[in-house]
Amino acid sequence: GLNVELKIRNKQKKLVENVSFEVEPGQCLGILGESGSGKSMTVKAILGLLDRQFRIEGQAWFEGKDLCRAGRDELRRLRGREISLEVLEEMRIHNPEEVLGQYPHQLSGGMLQRIMIGLALAMKPALLVADEPTTAIDAITQAEILKEFQRIKEESHTAMIFISHDLGAVSKIADEIVVMNGGKLVEQ
Repeated sequence: GLNVELKIRNKQKKLVENVSFEVEPGQCLGILGESGSGKSMTVKAILGLLDRQFRIEGQAWFEGKDLCRAGRDELRRLRGREISLEVLEEMRIHNPEEVLGQYPHQLSGGMLQRIMIGLALAMKPALLVADEPTTAIDAITQAEILKEFQRIKEESHTAMIFISHDLGAVSKIADEIVVMNGGKLVEQ
């Protein structure tokens, strides 16, 4: 029953309306929709990444806690931990020490995506949220990234939310798909 409203001056605009879904450990939920459909806004609200201009109603239960009622410090602890170098090797990044010495603009889009996925996995999350992880990369790299997500799903017990506007990408990784349009969940 998640609702998100944006307060602008004395007006309120509903951005997400009565959205409900569930994702279990080891499962991938795909959230599909066009730009502006409310996909990212939904997850940002759940993770406490929206500022005071937004009013959030509803519940988001994670490991026995309602994230919508959690404080900023508690949410920050849930979102981050220390990272390690071994993750780059797990993500099939050759010469990780050399890669760490390079600037981001010196790396390919696919390598940057794999590094970001690796950093997220280093925290050994119970829930991994991937927001448009295959956007702005070529088809071959996109296929490699999707293979990595499939491997993560098979080898870990991590629950995943995979957000995209690309039905092809979502259908390759998701066990269940919800479709959003105009801030509402229109199909599941």
